[in-house]
Amino acid sequence: MSAASFSMVRPLARILLLFISFFIGVQLRGRIRRVAAILHILLVFYFLASGPKVLALLPHSTLLVPLVHGFTVHATWVLLSREASLQICTTPRSQRIRNIVPLLFDSRGMLRHGAPASERKDGEENRLSFAIRKLSHATILWLLDYLFTRILLPRSLESMEINFDDIAPDKQSFLPSMVYRDLVIRAGLSTQWIWTTYCLLNAAHDLCAILFVSVLGWDSASEWPPLYGSVSNAYSLRRFWGSFWHKVHVVPFEAFMPLSFRRQKGDSLWMTTCKNALRSLWVFAMSAACHARMNWALFRQNTIMAELRFWTTNWAVCLLETLLARVIEDTWVDKRFRRQHWMLRRVVGYFFVWAFFMVKSSSRSMHRVSWVRTGALNVRDSVKLKGSTVVFAEGSVYSFVDLDQSNRTRQLRKD
Repeated sequence: MSAASFSMVRPLARILLLFISFFIGVQLRGRIRRVAAILHILLVFYFLASGPKVLALLPHSTLLVPLVHGFTVHATWVLLSREASLQICTTPRSQRIRNIVPLLFDSRGMLRHGAPASERKDGEENRLSFAIRKLSHATILWLLDYLFTRILLPRSLESMEINFDDIAPDKQSFLPSMVYRDLVIRAGLSTQWIWTTYCLLNAAHDLCAILFVSVLGWDSASEWPPLYGSVSNAYSLRRFWGSFWHKVHVVPFEAFMPLSFRRQKGDSLWMTTCKNALRSLWVFAMSAACHARMNWALFRQNTIMAELRFWTTNWAVCLLETLLARVIEDTWVDKRFRRQHWMLRRVVGYFFVWAFFMVKSSSRSMHRVSWVRTGALNVRDSVKLKGSTVVFAEGSVYSFVDLDQSNRTRQLRKD
């Protein structure tokens, strides 16, 4: 076993411990089940407390660690609130595995129950064609992501000689500078995090679908619908998050939502609208908290305020779009631009969504660090930097360092 492979044993063992605690806890009942849920939460903190250098040893750690954290949020919800729906304690051990494992991956709330493979309508030929189709799709996505992030993006920015000063705090203001260099950097950041997340999550979803449908035969193909919607629907920010983007964590987030935010029978239209807005705000706020927790685990950087600003701004713009759509509904503006000039409306909408993320994405730490990983930034052994937050590289391990708030220039070096 190589040194690199051996170094991954520690974080992988902690991930395995999380899954084992869920597998045991979901079979318990009553108060002891609540104790198991608390133990599972403590193990999550134990995993995230490994430190940036340990977590960075995992492949695609900036995506894998948040994904594992998302599964633990879903697992905690299952342990705390879905006891009545789990009737597995009296089933054979093999059947328990078939019920529990799909339940863990059911973060979108599709309620798969792992029926025996003999009861599935998918034949051997259909399962094989499904595996070939999904494997081809995952491979194409991985190749496209590698081509974009490892070859095209670094080469296109190589002539600009982008360095750490270009992502310093004074370059992360709300409104971008009209300088060509700054606009290109913001455009690259906003495009890369959307593209990379889309490709890697879709590829992981395809591989899991192959495992559960074609290899194990626990699910049918219809139980693994696409993770993302059509990008053609993302011509407004509300449609970007509601119709195009994945909803892996929406159901677990809503499970912890206050009861006063939930819709009730007999609510008026105004009350329903208010509760829908509060529900969306809760989901965005939970996203901010989880992203900030990941930034602390991966980079030891406190970004809660930056994440709250990003996600609440998304929520506010989505709310304004909703209110504006209702105000102009069935007016001459709606009839002319939505029905007659729908193509122009979509083109303007696509540009608005991209421009919004170009403005807001530059302050997000988790995505700035990937520029160092992909070589978009010029990484040197030691660099002089000004500002309060910078990112530097140490071999294959990347982390954030907080500098003092003075205007002095500090020399950074590898530890």
